[in-house]
Amino acid sequence: MTHTLITGRPGSGLTYTAKGIAREAVGRGESVTVVAGSEYRAPEWANVEGITVTINARRAVTKARDLVYDRAERRAYDETPHTVILDDPVLGESDWDAVERITGLGRQVNVTLVITTRTLRGIPRSVADSMEVVELEPAAV
Repeated sequence: MTHTLITGRPGSGLTYTAKGIAREAVGRGESVTVVAGSEYRAPEWANVEGITVTINARRAVTKARDLVYDRAERRAYDETPHTVILDDPVLGESDWDAVERITGLGRQVNVTLVITTRTLRGIPRSVADSMEVVELEPAAV
């Protein structure tokens, strides 16, 4: 699977689309970690079975980056594919550095990243350029 950056306005289906990706990954036997953008968003993921949900973006991104490094250096023996979903995350500069490293090496070691966001503003170009960008249209009223 490719790293995916999903953009769209609120209500366009950002989380809905990411949930579909999570369900597909679980169905393939992958482990899935979801970082909900806030404690208020976490309950939106309650109906997706087989995933781990957290609101601590820094810890989840750091763990994913470390997993990528460990697998790349053959220190990790579990090669189970892992998908990390950042659902409308709030990330600092050092977090984006870790995300950049995940997008750089992740596919080679079975770690896939999915990010949902309302806008590409604030996402480093190097990250956006290394991901498939999916732009969702506003929901019809």
